[in-house]
Amino acid sequence: MKVGDAVKLIGIPPDLPKGDADLPTLATFEKCVGHTFVIADFNEIGWAEIDIASVTGSLGETIWVEPQFLELVRMENEDSLSDDELDALLLAQTNAHWQKVAMIIGKAMSVNKECDSDRMGQRIAALVDAGKLESAGDISNWRFSEVRLPAGRVTR
Repeated sequence: MKVGDAVKLIGIPPDLPKGDADLPTLATFEKCVGHTFVIADFNEIGWAEIDIASVTGSLGETIWVEPQFLELVRMENEDSLSDDELDALLLAQTNAHWQKVAMIIGKAMSVNKECDSDRMGQRIAALVDAGKLESAGDISNWRFSEVRLPAGRVTR
Protein backbone atom coordinates (compact mmCIF):
# COMPACT_ATOMS: atom_id res chain seq x y z
CA MET A 1 0.00 0.00 0.00
CA LYS A 2 1.12 3.53 -0.69
CA VAL A 3 -0.16 7.11 -0.64
CA GLY A 4 -2.90 7.50 -3.25
CA ASP A 5 -4.15 3.91 -3.07
CA ALA A 6 -7.85 3.35 -2.56
CA VAL A 7 -8.55 1.16 0.47
CA LYS A 8 -11.56 -0.18 2.32
CA LEU A 9 -11.64 -0.18 6.12
CA ILE A 10 -12.41 -3.85 6.86
CA GLY A 11 -12.08 -3.99 10.63
CA ILE A 12 -11.63 -2.18 13.90
CA PRO A 13 -8.52 -2.60 16.05
CA PRO A 14 -9.55 -4.64 19.13
CA ASP A 15 -7.72 -2.33 21.56
CA LEU A 16 -9.26 0.85 20.16
CA PRO A 17 -10.41 3.16 22.98
CA LYS A 18 -14.14 3.94 23.08
CA GLY A 19 -13.47 7.66 23.40
CA ASP A 20 -15.87 10.26 24.76
CA ALA A 21 -18.40 12.82 23.55
CA ASP A 22 -15.67 15.11 22.18
CA LEU A 23 -13.66 12.32 20.55
CA PRO A 24 -15.89 9.29 19.82
CA THR A 25 -13.10 7.09 18.46
CA LEU A 26 -14.90 3.74 18.39
CA ALA A 27 -18.13 5.21 17.00
CA THR A 28 -16.15 6.95 14.25
CA PHE A 29 -14.42 3.72 13.22
CA GLU A 30 -17.76 1.87 13.26
CA LYS A 31 -19.23 4.44 10.81
CA CYS A 32 -16.26 4.00 8.48
CA VAL A 33 -16.09 0.19 8.28
CA GLY A 34 -16.94 -0.97 4.78
CA HIS A 35 -16.32 2.42 3.15
CA THR A 36 -13.62 3.23 0.63
CA PHE A 37 -11.02 5.93 1.24
CA VAL A 38 -7.78 7.19 -0.28
CA ILE A 39 -4.55 6.86 1.71
CA ALA A 40 -3.29 10.39 2.45
CA ASP A 41 -0.09 9.56 4.32
CA PHE A 42 1.81 7.05 6.45
CA ASN A 43 3.38 7.77 9.83
CA GLU A 44 6.78 6.59 11.06
CA ILE A 45 5.36 3.30 12.42
CA GLY A 46 3.56 2.43 9.18
CA TRP A 47 -0.03 3.36 10.03
CA ALA A 48 -2.08 4.82 7.16
CA GLU A 49 -3.83 8.17 7.44
CA ILE A 50 -7.20 8.22 5.69
CA ASP A 51 -9.47 11.23 5.27
CA ILE A 52 -12.94 10.22 6.47
CA ALA A 53 -14.82 13.48 5.77
CA SER A 54 -16.82 11.72 3.06
CA VAL A 55 -18.42 9.57 5.80
CA THR A 56 -18.47 11.87 8.83
CA GLY A 57 -18.94 15.22 7.09
CA SER A 58 -16.29 16.74 9.36
CA LEU A 59 -13.87 18.95 7.49
CA GLY A 60 -10.40 17.42 7.39
CA GLU A 61 -11.24 14.59 9.79
CA THR A 62 -8.77 11.74 9.48
CA ILE A 63 -8.01 8.50 11.25
CA TRP A 64 -4.78 6.56 11.53
CA VAL A 65 -5.12 2.83 11.10
CA GLU A 66 -2.86 -0.19 10.91
CA PRO A 67 -2.61 -1.65 7.38
CA GLN A 68 -4.02 -5.04 8.48
CA PHE A 69 -7.42 -3.34 8.92
CA LEU A 70 -7.36 -2.03 5.35
CA GLU A 71 -8.03 -3.86 2.10
CA LEU A 72 -6.49 -2.55 -1.09
CA VAL A 73 -9.33 -1.75 -3.45
CA ARG A 74 -7.47 -0.28 -6.36
CA MET A 75 -3.84 0.61 -6.77
CA GLU A 76 -2.84 4.17 -7.65
CA ASN A 77 -2.68 4.69 -11.39
CA GLU A 78 -4.92 1.77 -12.31
CA ASP A 79 -7.02 2.87 -15.20
CA SER A 80 -10.43 2.88 -13.57
CA LEU A 81 -11.80 3.73 -10.14
CA SER A 82 -15.34 2.79 -9.19
CA ASP A 83 -17.79 5.66 -8.73
CA ASP A 84 -17.56 5.27 -4.93
CA GLU A 85 -13.76 5.34 -5.03
CA LEU A 86 -13.71 8.37 -7.30
CA ASP A 87 -16.30 10.12 -5.10
CA ALA A 88 -14.14 9.47 -2.02
CA LEU A 89 -11.12 10.87 -3.85
CA LEU A 90 -13.01 14.01 -4.92
CA LEU A 91 -14.63 14.59 -1.52
CA ALA A 92 -11.21 14.29 0.13
CA GLN A 93 -10.14 17.34 -1.92
CA THR A 94 -13.05 19.53 -0.78
CA ASN A 95 -13.75 21.48 2.39
CA ALA A 96 -16.18 24.10 3.73
CA HIS A 97 -14.73 26.86 1.54
CA TRP A 98 -15.77 27.49 -2.04
CA GLN A 99 -13.20 26.12 -4.48
CA LYS A 100 -13.19 26.09 -8.27
CA VAL A 101 -14.29 22.77 -9.76
CA ALA A 102 -11.11 22.87 -11.85
CA MET A 103 -9.05 23.10 -8.64
CA ILE A 104 -10.78 20.06 -7.12
CA ILE A 105 -10.20 18.05 -10.30
CA GLY A 106 -6.57 19.16 -10.45
CA LYS A 107 -5.96 18.20 -6.81
CA ALA A 108 -7.58 14.80 -7.37
CA MET A 109 -5.47 14.23 -10.48
CA SER A 110 -2.32 14.96 -8.47
CA VAL A 111 -3.27 12.03 -6.21
CA ASN A 112 -4.25 9.67 -9.05
CA LYS A 113 -2.82 10.78 -12.37
CA GLU A 114 -4.71 8.18 -14.39
CA CYS A 115 -8.19 9.48 -13.52
CA ASP A 116 -10.13 10.93 -16.41
CA SER A 117 -10.92 14.60 -15.83
CA ASP A 118 -14.21 14.47 -17.74
CA ARG A 119 -15.39 11.58 -15.57
CA MET A 120 -14.38 13.56 -12.48
CA GLY A 121 -16.52 16.44 -13.68
CA GLN A 122 -19.44 14.04 -14.09
CA ARG A 123 -18.90 12.64 -10.58
CA ILE A 124 -18.79 16.16 -9.11
CA ALA A 125 -22.15 16.85 -10.76
CA ALA A 126 -23.48 13.59 -9.28
CA LEU A 127 -22.18 14.58 -5.82
CA VAL A 128 -23.98 17.94 -6.16
CA ASP A 129 -27.19 16.18 -7.24
CA ALA A 130 -26.89 13.83 -4.24
CA GLY A 131 -26.45 16.76 -1.83
CA LYS A 132 -22.90 15.75 -0.88
CA LEU A 133 -21.53 18.99 -2.36
CA GLU A 134 -23.01 22.48 -2.79
CA SER A 135 -22.34 24.33 -6.02
CA ALA A 136 -22.29 27.87 -7.34
CA GLY A 137 -22.40 28.55 -11.06
CA ASP A 138 -22.61 26.14 -13.98
CA ILE A 139 -20.51 23.21 -12.76
CA SER A 140 -19.97 22.00 -16.32
CA ASN A 141 -17.81 25.13 -16.75
CA TRP A 142 -15.06 24.12 -14.31
CA ARG A 143 -13.08 27.37 -14.24
CA PHE A 144 -16.14 29.48 -13.53
CA SER A 145 -17.96 27.36 -10.96
CA GLU A 146 -17.27 26.36 -7.38
CA VAL A 147 -18.16 23.59 -4.94
CA ARG A 148 -17.87 23.00 -1.20
CA LEU A 149 -19.03 20.57 1.45
CA PRO A 150 -22.56 21.43 2.60
CA ALA A 151 -22.60 23.67 5.66
CA GLY A 152 -24.47 21.07 7.73
CA ARG A 153 -21.82 18.40 7.04
CA VAL A 154 -18.93 20.46 8.41
CA THR A 155 -18.70 20.10 12.17
CA ARG A 156 -15.39 21.74 12.98
